[in-house]
Amino acid sequence: WLPWLAQFTKWFYLLRYPVGLGLMFIALVIGHKFLPVRRHRMREIMPGILTTMGLWLLAAWTYADYITNFSRIQVMYAGLGNVVIALIFLYISALVIILGGEINQALIARRRDAIPTTPDN
Repeated sequence: WLPWLAQFTKWFYLLRYPVGLGLMFIALVIGHKFLPVRRHRMREIMPGILTTMGLWLLAAWTYADYITNFSRIQVMYAGLGNVVIALIFLYISALVIILGGEINQALIARRRDAIPTTPDN
């Protein structure tokens, strides 16, 4: 459709992961920083964000590998099978995002409990 874009195919292929991960990082920072009632510092939310990004990348590669190499569901159920597999991937993605938030909350609570309080005399 746009023949002049053919010369950029290599660049698009090389930049798809950095651009995708960058956008995902920005979305996760916004979600982890501004959705909770209390605002957290970047240092507090980075473990959950990095865990989410790593686990989501693993899930995405596993999903792509399954669809490419192992899925025979198309033969049995036509297009409906792929919809079910995509919904399972979305469910796993949601679990990974929630897990990242839970990791952050657990680490923040652990840090808060580790801070010694001064006794009131």
